[in-house]
Amino acid sequence: IAFNTQISKKSPNASQISKTVGATKFENVYFSHHGEIPGKATIKVKTNFKNETVNLYYFNPAMLRMEYSGKAIVDANGIANFAISHCSDYILSKITIANAVGNPKDPNPTSPPKTGVEDNSNIVILIVILSMVVLVLFTKKGSIKALSHKS
Repeated sequence: IAFNTQISKKSPNASQISKTVGATKFENVYFSHHGEIPGKATIKVKTNFKNETVNLYYFNPAMLRMEYSGKAIVDANGIANFAISHCSDYILSKITIANAVGNPKDPNPTSPPKTGVEDNSNIVILIVILSMVVLVLFTKKGSIKALSHKS
């Protein structure tokens, strides 16, 4: 399989990508070859980001939308590393593209503020169950003693 391996920051879809992404600051990674490649490839490309993890998005030209593709790790020299199995237009962004398809759920959703009152319902249920078990055991043991004293 032969294909053009040229990677550029200038895309013929730049204006449509900008419209899709909005005011979000991003860096475009454009592959001259468009389509599937024979396997997964790790891409290393120079960026203006440094020492951070950024979002990787694929621009779907047929649907005119951005699709979340994972994360890219950027080293101290600004080299972004990410894996792809399809060449096309990608962008790197520090922030989540709000209207992109497939954005991951927030791993740290905002939790309600702590009020000092904790939900101890599981502990209460456990105590009630243990109390019932102990009551049944002592009741049975008492019944057995009472029967043994009658004989």
